[in-house]
Formats: sequence, C-alpha cells, structure tokens
Amino acid sequence: MSKYFEQNIINILKVENLDDEQKLALVEQISELVEKRVLVKILDGLDEQKRNEFMDLLDGNDQAKTDEFISANVPEFFEMLAEETDAVKQELGEEMGKKE
Repeated sequence: MSKYFEQNIINILKVENLDDEQKLALVEQISELVEKRVLVKILDGLDEQKRNEFMDLLDGNDQAKTDEFISANVPEFFEMLAEETDAVKQELGEEMGKKE
C-alpha cells in the first residue's frame, strides 16, 4: 500500500504514538482486510468458470498471471480497491470516534 494510505490510516486511528513496528503491523492487517473484501467482490462478479480459473491462479501463487487475469476480466478492479479502502477507513474512523 502507498505511504499516503499508511499515513491516512495512522491518522484516522490516532495511533501516531505507536512505534514504527506496531504501525506497520496495523497497516498490514488493514491492507489484508481490504484485499479480502476486494477478493470477495471479484469472485461475486465472475461466472463459475472464471471463478474457478481465478481460484486456480490464486492457489498457484503466480502474481503476474493473477494480475493478467484481473486486467482482462475485472476492468473495475481499481474502483473496487478504492471503494473498499475508503469504506474500511471510514468504518475504522467511526469506530475510533466511538471510543473517544
């Protein structure tokens, strides 16, 4: 994820005082959450054949082929990623607001 994303998450969660290792761990967890949400959206939008093909690619751990598949079959990928990133940031911001 970009430095902007990382800093934005750190600011939203008001965790600036954590050490760098803790901040990195938190950003990684949030990134994983976003990735999982995008993956679900991708799978929901594919027909069964494409879904099976995509799952095989994921199981194969070939990032280049997976990226190729996404480019060819999920033209709205970057919009999905942006939407889910924004949604997670908003949800986390709301949760942190409740705790103050």
